[in-house]
Amino acid sequence: MNYGLPYKGSKNKIAEWIVSHFPKAENFYDLFAGGCSVTHAALLSGKFNNIYANDLFVEYPRLFLSAINGEFKDETRWISRNDFEELKGSDAYVSSCWSFGNNCSNYLYSEEIEPYKKALHYACVFEDYSLFNAMGIYPKKSQKESSYERKVEIGNWLKSNSSEVKTKYIKYWLYLVDDKRRDYERIYNIVVGGDTIKSFEDEKERLRNYLLNALSESGLKQRDVGDRLGTNMERHYFGKSQWSFPTFEQYKKMQEFMPLKEDYYELTNYYTILNRLQRLQRLQRLNISCASYENVSIDVDSVVYCDIPYIGKDQYLSDFDHEKFYDWARNIGMPVYISEYQMPEDFVCIDSVKKRSLFSGKGSGELKEEKIFVHDSQIGNINRPKEKVYTQLKLF
Repeated sequence: MNYGLPYKGSKNKIAEWIVSHFPKAENFYDLFAGGCSVTHAALLSGKFNNIYANDLFVEYPRLFLSAINGEFKDETRWISRNDFEELKGSDAYVSSCWSFGNNCSNYLYSEEIEPYKKALHYACVFEDYSLFNAMGIYPKKSQKESSYERKVEIGNWLKSNSSEVKTKYIKYWLYLVDDKRRDYERIYNIVVGGDTIKSFEDEKERLRNYLLNALSESGLKQRDVGDRLGTNMERHYFGKSQWSFPTFEQYKKMQEFMPLKEDYYELTNYYTILNRLQRLQRLQRLNISCASYENVSIDVDSVVYCDIPYIGKDQYLSDFDHEKFYDWARNIGMPVYISEYQMPEDFVCIDSVKKRSLFSGKGSGELKEEKIFVHDSQIGNINRPKEKVYTQLKLF
């Protein structure tokens, strides 16, 4: 059961538990209602005749009331990045449901993935495949009645054709962002047949050498540049560790005392697109699932980590069955790395670190020893990676 609205800091997961502590009464007041998760749980509990939700930002209680009255059951809008920025201060639905992590501040999708998500939204909600078709992607048109069923069917098609979809979408995206087509073919050839990581590192080194040569010609030291800019960024501009190229504003200042003759945008175009492409690729490594731990299908050659609810920590209260979990970890047949303060004797602590608990209520927090456990039958199977392995790119 989900309670209330998506909301940063929501008590959704423990709302029912909170309300279970309340006695029956005529009225219930939720004075800092936020996304109304506790209000919602109280409403369904049957303990109260009157429910009062209060918050300084009254739009959220109003949004919650509208939602339970069915106002959004036919909501179909696509909210773009620009729409979000314009509406997030006045439309609680937009700020809550279209923000990343429901933080009400940052747009839900990255710039790299937004066109793809919009095409998927149009296909599933409006049965309009034109945005996909403009990318050269032609999903099988779904005959399902509901947008959710269409999303499942279209999603399955996209996954089964992921290699083709990946190539066509990246080609479209590169063409979209490289408005002057300066490096389009060059980068596209790298994407489909080259090494993006190596190309990005080579481009970083080219730009770093450009800055170093200008520094040498100017007769200045790195520290002199930092002093003139009023920053401590010179090590990032000229050194290899955590290298970054100056911002447009800093570059313009540096041109006043260094022979940096190249136009900023012409100089950095290739680097900028490669950087954004890497971000796009990283986004596609993430796969999301929602299931109980014992129902997740785990492939061989995997690392399994479980940050289970800690025994005795009320802040993480749940109906988690620790004994059932212990049995599962004993019998799964591979090492399971478990974060806890204490475990049964047949689990071995392989490492620990002292960490301040922010929930202790003792000023800055009680210093606790965080531990990682593995079942003793699997200690001999713990292997450390022998070499760096790059995750294979998987889109959609």
